[in-house]
Amino acid sequence: MGHLQSRGEQLKAGGCSGAIDPIWAWAGLRPWLARAAGLPRRRAAQLVQLIADHLMIRIERRGKRDLGGIGQLYQLGVGLGVIADHPVCDCLAASTFALPDATLPSSTSASPPARQPASPPANSLSWLLVWCVRTAHEGNCSAQLAWVFQYRVDRFGGSGLSRAGNSLCRGTGNPTERRLLVIAVSPWIGIEMNLATFLFGRRLANREHEDKKIGWIEAVPAMGLDGLGSSSYGPEAALTILIPLGALGLTYIGPVMGCIVALLTILYFSYRQTLAAYPTNGGAYVVAKENLGEYPSLLAAAALMIDYVLNVAVGVSAGVGALVSAMPSLHPYILPLCLVVVLIVTLANLRGTGEAGWLFALPTYVFIICFLGVIGYGLVAIVLGEKPAPVVSPPPLSPIAQGATIWLLMHAFASGCTAMTGVEAVSNGMGSFRQPVMRNAHIALSVIVVTLGLLLGGIAAIVTVFEIGAMDQTKEGYQSVLSQLIAAVAGHGPFYYIAMASLLSVLCLSANTSFVGFPRLCQMVAADGYLPKAFAQPGRRLVFTVGILFLSGFAALLLTVFGGITDHLIPLFAIGAFLTFTISQSGMTVHWYRQSRLYAAKLTMNAVGAVSTGVALIIILTAKFAEGAWITLITVPITIVILKSIKNYYRSLQRELRKPGPITVEDVEPPTVIVVTETWNRLSERAIKFALTISHDVVAVHLIRLGGPERDERENALREEWRVEVEEPIAAHGLKPPRLMFIPAPYRQLHEPLLRLIEKLDADSPERPVAVLIPETVKDKWWQKLLHMNRAGRLRAKLVKLGGPRLTVATVPWRLYREEQEAG
Repeated sequence: MGHLQSRGEQLKAGGCSGAIDPIWAWAGLRPWLARAAGLPRRRAAQLVQLIADHLMIRIERRGKRDLGGIGQLYQLGVGLGVIADHPVCDCLAASTFALPDATLPSSTSASPPARQPASPPANSLSWLLVWCVRTAHEGNCSAQLAWVFQYRVDRFGGSGLSRAGNSLCRGTGNPTERRLLVIAVSPWIGIEMNLATFLFGRRLANREHEDKKIGWIEAVPAMGLDGLGSSSYGPEAALTILIPLGALGLTYIGPVMGCIVALLTILYFSYRQTLAAYPTNGGAYVVAKENLGEYPSLLAAAALMIDYVLNVAVGVSAGVGALVSAMPSLHPYILPLCLVVVLIVTLANLRGTGEAGWLFALPTYVFIICFLGVIGYGLVAIVLGEKPAPVVSPPPLSPIAQGATIWLLMHAFASGCTAMTGVEAVSNGMGSFRQPVMRNAHIALSVIVVTLGLLLGGIAAIVTVFEIGAMDQTKEGYQSVLSQLIAAVAGHGPFYYIAMASLLSVLCLSANTSFVGFPRLCQMVAADGYLPKAFAQPGRRLVFTVGILFLSGFAALLLTVFGGITDHLIPLFAIGAFLTFTISQSGMTVHWYRQSRLYAAKLTMNAVGAVSTGVALIIILTAKFAEGAWITLITVPITIVILKSIKNYYRSLQRELRKPGPITVEDVEPPTVIVVTETWNRLSERAIKFALTISHDVVAVHLIRLGGPERDERENALREEWRVEVEEPIAAHGLKPPRLMFIPAPYRQLHEPLLRLIEKLDADSPERPVAVLIPETVKDKWWQKLLHMNRAGRLRAKLVKLGGPRLTVATVPWRLYREEQEAG
């Protein structure tokens, strides 16, 4: 540290104002590098040397996380004739290519270094290649670059080449450099720059998991789109139920929305307590599992899974409905538009939660600003005038067809409760937040709930004053409630289309909340053994790919069945959410009850939440049962049965595979090896060689699938070739030659004759196992697979399925073209 400070004093004396604080991040050093490029040579060299010292200190303290920025430093330092022998260059070279120094190997190097390095950062590879292009002579540049890429492919399997190639193509402006680059890297750059990389991004390492977590700014669009978007179809669903009341129905929308906002407030404070009690994951499944037991937790998981799928379908259909209300000519294309939106949201989430959050941030915050502005402007107009005239008059309300009844109001409340779905998303997604987790989660929950409450209350007030009602979505000329509201307050000017575009985006993207919560819920359920293990395995972008694909597939199926119409899906909606609310709040009540009397206030809050959501659930079930709620009541128990069956399977599998004692080797015998062969070639030779390494008893089996006069000729020719090429050379080395057997397969089913042979071998030598080796060519290109019949794969599958417990099946691969290259 003293050396660094003394170097800083030298820079001050040399005219460079200020010294570099050793705790600065690399981003803080970039301006110093830019400054060094414009200084006189001596002072620039001093500054570069100081930066190298600083980075060496950071590397010693924090590991090699700063190596990505050394490229600029090294390029500038080499040009100035300094730091070529600096220890920081040794660190970079050792990390990137395990070279003894920072000098790139010459094009005549016969082979790369022997020791195995750690995987280098892709950006380090990028700058190293750029430096190679710009400093090497044109004659040997391509050879040097080819050496680098060859080494990179051999050691690291091509990881990071896509980013390196993209960086190079952007960073080399000289046509000659670009041409040399293409010549050098074209054989290797395609390894990772494929369609999957283009669509989903590069494959992330496990260590990058923490970098992909989000803060509250990204969490609001990532987790709050469901709740914010429900402010559109929740009030409209309630107004749809009140259509028979005509203008009289508007007098009841305020009290109905008031009850919903009050219930939302109770849930907000209840979930704040849940977040505090379960800072790692406060979802209903975890809370119920720890406080209520197995079956309540499975009930919560099943209800939440179904609700997540319904949320995708309802949100997307509502968004497309908003688009159709603004552009009626698109009405015939509702379902295709819904499926396209599901595909877009799926692709965005396959790239990662953080990317999806930032991608959806702009429309989310534009939506919040636009609609809070519209509602605020409308409320001010209401306060200033007795009854302000709408800029664009909404369609006339339906005539009064019946009087208000308790049943009708309960039905309206039940439909309006769909506006509360998504409140639990923050508690289910606690694992997505970066530090400080609690602060980010509380802020995100507060922003979502407060904004939703303001929207619901404001919409209820404005539709009452401007006499805005719901319309039939299935008919031509349909306009959503919010479309009428914006037109009444602001007219059909540019603001109308901006607001409607943000509404369309938020509604379509509100499915993103499910894409955040559903895969994480499935991961927890799978970790407990109630879902296939694939649901718990992160994909290429550290997201749970199987859960995302499962969710999008079922949502697309649901949209197809119901034609993409929101009104057809609403009756199924919200039941799972309120069942989850009730279970979660009941579990939290038990949690505080087990603590002590000091938590009486928290117990009371969660108890009030449990009772409130339970009453709302009963109302929703009663009001929506005949309209389709019975479907949810059937699917939830079926889902629980499926989850329990999967758990029972894993338990039985564990019991069957459990080994109570140490390994026993008394009965170990070498196997009888069967090699399946069609003809004598290099693939058969490899299989026979491998068979001889594991057993002295090898049988080569040729399955005769065709008859005719040529059969005997082919058989005799193969016997003679086998004697000359196999038996005599092996016998000359003192080994037992493999036997060649011809077995007819008159029905062209290869597995049946083999199974009969295996049964015979088992009967002759019951103490010895049997191993079957199946030679197979490995095809690199998709079109090559179409030119082969895949007999080896089908035979392997049949033998594994139908063979006995003492049968082992293995594949001996031959990789097309690569084997020739290695041999050459």
